[in-house]
Amino acid sequence: MACKDFHGYTVYDDGKIYSTKTDKFLKFDCYSSYAKVTLRIDKKPVRYSVHRLIAYLFCNPPENNRRARKKGINDISQSNSTRWEDENFRKSTAKNISKGQIKSGCFAGKNNPRYRFEIVDAEGKEYMMSDLVNLTGKSLTWVYNHIIKFLNGENVSEFKNCGMVSIKYLKSKVNRLSKAEKQVE
Repeated sequence: MACKDFHGYTVYDDGKIYSTKTDKFLKFDCYSSYAKVTLRIDKKPVRYSVHRLIAYLFCNPPENNRRARKKGINDISQSNSTRWEDENFRKSTAKNISKGQIKSGCFAGKNNPRYRFEIVDAEGKEYMMSDLVNLTGKSLTWVYNHIIKFLNGENVSEFKNCGMVSIKYLKSKVNRLSKAEKQVE
């Protein structure tokens, strides 16, 4: 396991961050499904996405990306849209994102600020989206998209095969709505 010193912190390549000031490992919080941490640098709090900090320290990101984007030499949005056209890339990326979010603990049940749906089976038992991921064997993105379809009245056989009979959209729990969710209203 590799580590690097960073302003009084020891940052490990697996994402752990140790504070030499407090003599303990830092805890992360999740916002928008990304682990974030606040470090005190020169007595000022600085907020970092853990994955970006790791990339900065261990992947040696090129220095010229920002300049290239400003001049239109490196069109990231075009590159990303081209990659997402590849179905295999979409599936593998969505599955990896789902696994990473679950592993990081960002899905903390009803305490998660992104908790949106009440999913109930025939016996009245409540389920989370992550439960449907496990039951259907599909990615979190697939489950989310098919919940929206279910709410729009489409038949989703995978949900029925798992015994799900009711999915309700909990508007009051959501701060921001995607285009798909706005269509449900």
